[in-house]
Amino acid sequence: MHLLQIPVLALKEVFKMMNHKEIVVTSFTSKRAASIMQLCSIRTSSHIIFSPAEHFCHCKIGKIEFKLCECCFLPRTLSYHLQKCNLYDQQFDESTIRSFIERIVQIYHKPKVTLCFKDRIRDVFAVHLIRILNNGPLRNVEYDTTVSSEECYKRVFNEAATLESLIIKGKLTRYFRCSLSVPLNLNYLKISGSCDWIKLEDFMNCKEVLIVPNYPIEQMTLERAENLNLFFKKLKLFECKIEKFTFRATFGSSTFLKVVDGLSDVHGFEPVEFTRNGKKKSTITWTNDYFGEIIMITTTD
Repeated sequence: MHLLQIPVLALKEVFKMMNHKEIVVTSFTSKRAASIMQLCSIRTSSHIIFSPAEHFCHCKIGKIEFKLCECCFLPRTLSYHLQKCNLYDQQFDESTIRSFIERIVQIYHKPKVTLCFKDRIRDVFAVHLIRILNNGPLRNVEYDTTVSSEECYKRVFNEAATLESLIIKGKLTRYFRCSLSVPLNLNYLKISGSCDWIKLEDFMNCKEVLIVPNYPIEQMTLERAENLNLFFKKLKLFECKIEKFTFRATFGSSTFLKVVDGLSDVHGFEPVEFTRNGKKKSTITWTNDYFGEIIMITTTD
């Protein structure tokens, strides 16, 4: 008897005994197979991580990893071929990557998806994938590319409103400016690379924020120190969700004193504590680690 001729209730038990590799390979045997598997409500507690690139798409589900790769030696009757945890396709292009991702997302019940982009992918296509998976299974995005256009960089932020976390890196002109069209309520936000455009007030409802300017880490300017000071004062006055904020920079003792000016009693360069409007207590510290100096604010109830 063909596997897919088994009643759905029995199939559910069969798929429970399969690993992710076997499930994914079965789904690519035909569109009918994927449709039937969708009815079986196959669940996974692991995030599904996709890393699309120019000539392959890497996928990780739990401990299982495999890639969709280009292959020109397949018979015409065979769309995909699995070999050593790799799926091969005759005509590999952006539409193939999209179909590959959509097929895997389709067969799992309420999956949690992470998209990771590096330099080897078109920025427009990356934004397209974010958009089609957003408001659904997409939870996390890592947009780590130095070749992104400013327009795509903005679009990633505009798509990030429903995400749990965003890690974004860009190489932008010093004149770049971006005003977010929607507020962000992320659990984790990391911005690295070009950071001159940042308005810290846009991220007050993100639980954890990490700002890492261009490497080598630049000297903190007086203007940036004043902006940080205004930001911390707003944290003190207004209710917001931010619990941890880290800003990496090179700075001296006088700059640190400028950052914490007016927040609370300052005793030399000791941590500065203050109570926020929501009755939470925050502490600002100036520390060093392997990569240099950081200003960090942590919050406790």
